[in-house]
Amino acid sequence: MSQRTFQERINGLITIEAAPCLSFFVSVQRSGPDTRQGSVLLRQLIRSVQDRLAEDGFRQTEIDSLLEPVKALVEDAIFWEHQNEGLALFRTQDDWQVWQLPLAVQTEFAVQNRMLIRPLLPLLVEDGLFDLLALGRRETRLFRCQRTVVEALDVSGLPESLREIYDQYESEKDLQRYGGSGTGSVYHGGSAEMKEQDKLRLQEYFRRIDDAVAAVLTDQRIPLVLACVDYLAPIFHQVTSLRQLMPDHLSGSPDLSRPQKLAEAAWPLVRNHFARPKDKAWASCQNLTGSTRVLSDIRLILAAVSHGRVETLFLREGRQLTGQYDEATGVLKRSGDESRQSSDIDLFDLAARKTLQNGGQVYIMDDETMAESGDCLALLRY
Repeated sequence: MSQRTFQERINGLITIEAAPCLSFFVSVQRSGPDTRQGSVLLRQLIRSVQDRLAEDGFRQTEIDSLLEPVKALVEDAIFWEHQNEGLALFRTQDDWQVWQLPLAVQTEFAVQNRMLIRPLLPLLVEDGLFDLLALGRRETRLFRCQRTVVEALDVSGLPESLREIYDQYESEKDLQRYGGSGTGSVYHGGSAEMKEQDKLRLQEYFRRIDDAVAAVLTDQRIPLVLACVDYLAPIFHQVTSLRQLMPDHLSGSPDLSRPQKLAEAAWPLVRNHFARPKDKAWASCQNLTGSTRVLSDIRLILAAVSHGRVETLFLREGRQLTGQYDEATGVLKRSGDESRQSSDIDLFDLAARKTLQNGGQVYIMDDETMAESGDCLALLRY
């Protein structure tokens, strides 16, 4: 796609090293009277970061320079009216990034020599590509989607719309009978009541669509979602050669829906598809619990990840552990709020970053799943 995936963006983020790296995560509202609440929360975070930087010995001129673009967002009313589920801001003296997130995040900040990536980790599961084929009466469209990004694909030979075939055979009355209009409209008669000749015509039309789409969608690992009125879906499934077509379809006429809305509505249909590697990895970890390939001690996990041994890291949602870790000696020191030092880091974040850098996978697990496993668990390669 034209925009980078979150996986690619996170991979870029973990390479940044500077003193300091400022990370802001803000809970925001997409609409309604509380859209400006995010600016209030960000203002509070800015005050905390100012205090932290001053404690760490930075001059006021340096602090003002670092926080200038962050403060500008607080006063930008239009910015807060166009948000997603969460907001992440990353700042060094030489870099400034604004991420609008498709997931809710806890409001928090970090001042370290690396960017905080832990709150972003759920995106590694919910960042897959999927395709969406919209079969409408007015037009036929094909999109490549992520959860928050949609790109129209150019398909040579793709029939323009259902109107094309009905113009050849049917009167305007029949066109209205089968096409419907408006999002969510359904032909209540069902395919069982369709004339056999009408069904054959649709099958012919769908084969033309299938041939054109198959020539473009050559990667069968990317799932395909069909959007159409209900009675058309089983007919398309009968003729398609697209093995990546998902069994469930997005119900309703797609004609009046914007691409972004279609992608958002289709996301629940592909969510479980993208969660399969996570579920498989967790099952493998549970099967090996008690063996030398599964670690639950963060000190041992950090030692293993430093040598590239961690295949999969599981972290409990919302948990963090602050302290210091000396990779050379393997010494780990935990710290609390009263004993915080400027060199303190989020140790779970450190483990996640190094796991990703070494080609491993990191998954955030809910409280119930990890109830008996502590806050972190690592499955080793050997």
